[in-house]
Amino acid sequence: MPIVVARVQSHPVGHVAGIGATYAEKVVLQNVGKSAALFVQVLDFDHDVTEGNVVTYKHIQGVDVIEAGEAAPVESVGYLGQTEAYDTLVPFLKPTAPRTLQITIRYDDIDGGKHESVMQMGKGGIRLVWHS
Repeated sequence: MPIVVARVQSHPVGHVAGIGATYAEKVVLQNVGKSAALFVQVLDFDHDVTEGNVVTYKHIQGVDVIEAGEAAPVESVGYLGQTEAYDTLVPFLKPTAPRTLQITIRYDDIDGGKHESVMQMGKGGIRLVWHS
């Protein structure tokens, strides 16, 4: 059974001649289970409506497949209405964040079974709360 978790990890983002690789922290989806996770999607979270009736939310990109034991760095953005307000959610998901967020990840196994992982991220640390 696959088990997909989310975390924050440093990943190479480029290369500078004479210096080497450059790194940045990214949101990573990792399959810690024993079989492939298919159609991995993270539900949008931290929904709110401002005084001007503008919807805000956070979004983490999904992936088609994560093999057992593999990790996939993904893009993460925060939206204010239709406008991108944050180009990464890393500061909101690290243990130094001002509050705790709950992230729900849905995925299928190779037999078509549906699975879900719920992660706590942000203040208080990163941990798997529940999975099915």
